[in-house]
Amino acid sequence: MTRTAIAFENLSFSFADKVVLERIDLTVPAGEVTALMGPSGCGKSTLVALAAGLLAPGSGRITGERGRIGVLFQDPLLLPWRTALANVGFALKADGVGTAERHDRARAALATVGLSGDDINKYPRQLSGGMRRRVALARALVIAPDLLLLDEPLSGLDVSLARQMLALVRSTVETRGVSALVVTHDAREAARFAERVYMLSACPAQVVGFRELHGRPGARTEIEIEDATEAILGDLERIEIKESA
Repeated sequence: MTRTAIAFENLSFSFADKVVLERIDLTVPAGEVTALMGPSGCGKSTLVALAAGLLAPGSGRITGERGRIGVLFQDPLLLPWRTALANVGFALKADGVGTAERHDRARAALATVGLSGDDINKYPRQLSGGMRRRVALARALVIAPDLLLLDEPLSGLDVSLARQMLALVRSTVETRGVSALVVTHDAREAARFAERVYMLSACPAQVVGFRELHGRPGARTEIEIEDATEAILGDLERIEIKESA
């Protein structure tokens, strides 16, 4: 029986009088990557905040074995007065990890995202947007999470580095049994690394599409990726036509 990392059951959420999410039913199986797609402003980031426990649903419920949660938001949200090394290490402070061990683990996490040398001692203002995003990803990974919540994790990265980061996320999922919910606008990105894709409508968002992808994520051939990409884009186009009718 497949375990569930996190599930949204008939979940709705509003900001003041504006309904953002409406009757969302969505499941992230344990040990797999689930991609979340939909138009800009439809509530994908709000769903991530709900999954992280930063917001409470207006109705419905969130269930599953969430465990330790690592989050990468659209904005890296780094502490400007701390270096890259200190930002990543800060995530371990709540666990009572000593200073020396925090630095060692933070340094190792930064190395996995391609940052080392002088860069790890720079402050956020001294780093490029892509580097800040990599620091934020290292911060999410350093706590050894059970569930990763990644909101546009590859934004600001060039194609080569984005592929490396995708490979890192897949490796983390497969070697540590981590689960992941990943928000993306890139159908090819989803086709490359995810087991399944949920599609949301415009606000107020509802789940209007779902597709399970064939083949092993991270090891799909270019033909399999192309086929999956076309299938996802076709789903999104049909949804857009239906909503505009």
